[in-house]
Amino acid sequence: MSHRSPSSTVARWQAHAPVFAALGDETRLSLVAKLCDGQPHSISQLTEGSRLTRQAITKHLHALANAGLREGKKIGRWEVAAPIAAQTASLDTAKLLARAQSPDVAARAKASTDEFSALQVNQRPTFLLENSIGDRALFSGLARLNALAVALDEILADEAAYASWKSHFGDPPAS
Repeated sequence: MSHRSPSSTVARWQAHAPVFAALGDETRLSLVAKLCDGQPHSISQLTEGSRLTRQAITKHLHALANAGLREGKKIGRWEVAAPIAAQTASLDTAKLLARAQSPDVAARAKASTDEFSALQVNQRPTFLLENSIGDRALFSGLARLNALAVALDEILADEAAYASWKSHFGDPPAS
């Protein structure tokens, strides 16, 4: 019969302490239960039926990953992302993948990325409100809904005033 010293037993269990700590949280335990079906899940799918935000779910998944309980996959790969997105939106995977990889979508994504980069913001989320006359309001980082609503109201009011001016006096002089 083999006897281990108390210190080697403690050392063995200390190696598992992060796992026990991660599973001691009710939210993380419920996430593990959802993930045990062997299927890939988007963050949005994991938030269903929960009061938690996607950011909170992500934080808990990081805690599980750090404890060694989650095997993550990069969703930046088409073969992983397309089936998940297609299933979530009830779309045909092959059609979604063909459209997502089309030159038209690639050009639009590059143009949008270039435009976003030109804004030189370093916080997410970022909201850019713009009307047909070129007025812009940029919110970077966490923004309050009422601030967004006020900015949107003002941009729309300015656009309406411009249209009214134009209907009475024509286009403004070129600057």
